[in-house]
Amino acid sequence: MIDPLSKLAIRHGTDKFGYHDYTPNYHKLFQHLRDQPIRLLEIGVGGYQDADRGGQSLATWRDYFPNAEITGIDIQKKTLDLGPRVKILQGSQVDPEFLKQVVAERGPFDIIIDDGSHQNAHVVESFGYLWPDLTPGGIYVAEDVQTSFMPRFGGSLTLDHPNSVGYFGDVFLRMGHAAGDPLVAEVGAMERFHNIIALHKSTPGKVSTCAGSNLFDRIGAARKLATVGTKADPAIWGAAQTAKKPDGANVVVIGTEVQSEKTVFDAFEAMAVPGVLVLDGRIGPDHDLAEALMRTWVQVDHREMRIHFPEAEIPEVAKWVFSLEKHPDGVLFHKSLNDYPSNFAYDPEQEQAKAAIAAIEAELQDCDEENGLVQFAGMMTNLYGREAAAEWVRRLDRIEATSRIYYQLAGGLAQRERRFEDAATLFRKALAAFPADQQFTLGLCTVLLALGNTDEAADAVFEARETAPRNLPLMLMDARIKGRMGDHKGAIAIAQEAVEMSTGNRVPPAQIILAEALEADGQTDEARKVIAALATGPAGFAAKAYRLLSRIEAAEGNTLAAIAAADKALEGNPQSGEYKKWRGQLAAE
Repeated sequence: MIDPLSKLAIRHGTDKFGYHDYTPNYHKLFQHLRDQPIRLLEIGVGGYQDADRGGQSLATWRDYFPNAEITGIDIQKKTLDLGPRVKILQGSQVDPEFLKQVVAERGPFDIIIDDGSHQNAHVVESFGYLWPDLTPGGIYVAEDVQTSFMPRFGGSLTLDHPNSVGYFGDVFLRMGHAAGDPLVAEVGAMERFHNIIALHKSTPGKVSTCAGSNLFDRIGAARKLATVGTKADPAIWGAAQTAKKPDGANVVVIGTEVQSEKTVFDAFEAMAVPGVLVLDGRIGPDHDLAEALMRTWVQVDHREMRIHFPEAEIPEVAKWVFSLEKHPDGVLFHKSLNDYPSNFAYDPEQEQAKAAIAAIEAELQDCDEENGLVQFAGMMTNLYGREAAAEWVRRLDRIEATSRIYYQLAGGLAQRERRFEDAATLFRKALAAFPADQQFTLGLCTVLLALGNTDEAADAVFEARETAPRNLPLMLMDARIKGRMGDHKGAIAIAQEAVEMSTGNRVPPAQIILAEALEADGQTDEARKVIAALATGPAGFAAKAYRLLSRIEAAEGNTLAAIAAADKALEGNPQSGEYKKWRGQLAAE
């Protein structure tokens, strides 16, 4: 049975459950505040640049906290209506004046969740701005901290400053030992999960303790206590029975006098799963275990480390440290499987991921909420292909879904099934709702060309290009349509401009369109020059270039050269039935 927050996440379609395993941990963090009249701020609304997209997690928080005021901020403009208790403001998470205004108008906040840019510098900077105004007893969460290991987000394996995991790891060690630092002195407890770091702000007159942690709820009522080098009171730890050795115990307390890296990890290995290992006593940056704790803190995200830095040395134990938790009187290790796949290399066959997908499917059986259905249909499409999502797309059809993602999925599925008239109808509806949208325009033009309706395709791409005249995919579609209509000179002009303005992996698609337009216009020598440039590029485009060259050679009566070029095309794309058929036709001549 999944927790109530994860159920809401599934129905509202936030990836905080499914692609991520966040909501079970959020439920642990927030359940004591669920019915309170709190104020929650989430940085990042989702949906990227589209004003009408995003808001799934805000809707989830709204329903999980029925008495709360929910605020979202985003750098992009958002026009979502999520009810009277939810307000979305536009601004930057690193604009101090904007954040002050947000706190003044909507705060002070009891929960702050940073799900914004994920740039390491922004995560650290936002914390510095917002932590001082968090209410006592409040919780600050940095989400998606796996970007600490992603260079494009300012991450590194060496945690070069500014780095969110490195920064908060330093806070974790100094917590309770840095009275002069206002950003550390008020940290009453910290928790580290896969991709998540949570900081609890201290409350005057109330001290957080290891024994008071709700982590023990996760291991069930039957507890077997083992102590190492200490006389832990079973009444304090709530143990049902005691043992002198950690073997099979699910609560292990290690006293200060015997704490060493070997003692800790030997006991951790011997204890039961799930279990909680307690390092009793104050542990700061000068403690003998500080280095090992920091290393473990970092390796909670071992999945992401391996993806971005395959050479990283990560011990097997990292797979079993589900979380770390620190209080003024000690540190807790939660022993449980911590191997949830990264969303950057998602493995739906991994044990935990498979269970999450099954839970989503079960929860959606009686659900007609579009966001939940469309999120899962998109997930099935991404993981298994369009056919796997067909059942869910049909359910969206029945509820007359209208979101962008629905039209993308339904139109793509109709194309895949060669239901071109249905696809055209869907893309027309999409463009009526979202005028001149690039993706829907391209989809409509593609199916219209398949249906032979070039005039409507020309009108659609013309309208879209009025809004975005230098949009590269639209330019290439325009060139294709002009070529289909016999305006080869017009196609060449647009394709040439597209080639000149393209960089990197955008160049070959433009070169293919240009070469085809030149060949159609009879400029075979110019076409050969473009083909020669393509032949040294990516295999897929080189194969298309050789296929075009083979056609040119065949048209000029150079059968042997045509066969040689066809062979080159098949080397680049040996699975192509069309290339095989063409090669057979050449051999038969």
